Amino acid sequence: MLRPGGTFIEVGHYVDRGTVPINPYLLCSKDINLYGSYGFSQYNMETAIHLLYDNKDKFPFEKIITHKFALYEASDAVRAAEKGEALKSSIKP
Repeated sequence: MLRPGGTFIEVGHYVDRGTVPINPYLLCSKDINLYGSYGFSQYNMETAIHLLYDNKDKFPFEKIITHKFALYEASDAVRAAEKGEALKSSIKP
């Protein structure tokens, strides 16, 4: 989902979710930058903020949010995620 030369930053993934297959050919052929940080450093946060800010006119980031739930609706949010409802509504034909 990244353009050639794009950057993906994974910050604060605190639970071991197992192995995720990554195709090195896709990383190399698209010249993708892949960064991860267990916590975050000032550099990581600055990079993420600049990435979002510098691309705010190119990409409709507001459309990434497909659902909003109040705190008391947390169980509804979990059920929606388990059913993949957020994914279905975020993929447009």
